This record gives sequence, structure tokens and C-alpha cells, in this order.
Amino acid sequence: MLQYNDSYNDQVLCYTNTIHNPDGGTHLSGFRSAVTRAINQYAKSNELLKEKDPQITAMTCAKV
Repeated sequence: MLQYNDSYNDQVLCYTNTIHNPDGGTHLSGFRSAVTRAINQYAKSNELLKEKDPQITAMTCAKV
């Protein structure tokens, strides 16, 4: 579940083929990359980010 809130609580439980992956692995890094890319595309297409503004990163999303 992906849910917005105003605090920081990162709890990610990764499973691949019903096997728990406590370190996350490539599935987690791919998911985070895709979410970050989608946020950047949305921000640019809706002119929330200007050309001179740096791109939003996964760490930026975690600190917001």
C-alpha cells in the first residue's frame, strides 16, 4: 500500500515468489525508481518543477 502522510515511517516488506527478502533487492530499488520517475514526470508536465530546478530524488521524497 502506498499512502501519503506528513511523518516519516518507512516500512517495506519485500517478497518474491512468497519468499521474504529482508534486504529489499532489485524489486524494491526498481519500485522506488519508478515512483520517483513518475513524480518527476508529473511535476514537469504540470509545471510544478521549472527547468532550472533540480529533479526530485528518492531521498527528497523521503525527507518531505
